[in-house]
Amino acid sequence: MAKQNSTRIKKQPSGKSDDFIVLKVLVAFVLMILSLVALHAVGKSYVTADGFGIVYPGTLLVLYICIPVFLVGVVVPFFWKKPLVREIGSYLAILALLAGVSAFLFRLYWTDYLHFLYFLHLIVYCLYMIFLLYRTEFFLVSLVTGLAGGVFYTFYHGISASFSCVFLGAALIVSIVCSAVLANLAEKNNGTVHIAGKKFPLFPAGFNPLVIYIVCAVWLVCLIASLLLGSLFSYYCMFAAIAIELIAAVYYTFQLK
Repeated sequence: MAKQNSTRIKKQPSGKSDDFIVLKVLVAFVLMILSLVALHAVGKSYVTADGFGIVYPGTLLVLYICIPVFLVGVVVPFFWKKPLVREIGSYLAILALLAGVSAFLFRLYWTDYLHFLYFLHLIVYCLYMIFLLYRTEFFLVSLVTGLAGGVFYTFYHGISASFSCVFLGAALIVSIVCSAVLANLAEKNNGTVHIAGKKFPLFPAGFNPLVIYIVCAVWLVCLIASLLLGSLFSYYCMFAAIAIELIAAVYYTFQLK
């Protein structure tokens, strides 16, 4: 029993119970559904004359609200370093950022990037739930694979020069580099990453970064190949991303036992 309690403490260094983590996952899932419903409702209303008169000025109001809320969520935890304040600040910052980006794109581009906003909200909430439930390794694999799937989707639909594709492509490259660097640093320090003199135990002891390296390499090669070979190759890569994510989900679920 003492050994089990010790293992639980190691897995949850913040001291939060399993029930609280499940509650946060459920709240995130509900917020994800509500955000998708809200995006659909706004998009449907925006194409009508009456809806345009409400949504267009409303986007400016949302921006005026989200910018200070985002700044508060980012700045306050630096001065008030209680764990609860940091957690609430991170939630406020992410929610304000999602709402602000949505309002900004609706205001400038009407409903042209509605599908991109669907994807953006989905991947943020899904990654958050994965972060709560699984190891950091699966989070990084899902981050890179999810962004890769979004890039290949935009390539296949012939919108490679659009804002959404450029943004997702840049985010994919950054995530590949950061994931590979974190994996490399963690391997050298038995699963712990040292940044600015602080230790972050992101991975379990004896962490092997091979899976992350392979996933990063595969999507980097596929990204370059898609640029060279065109939309048909992106079509197959899009389904490959779905398959790899499902395989990883099964694999890391069994790793939890």
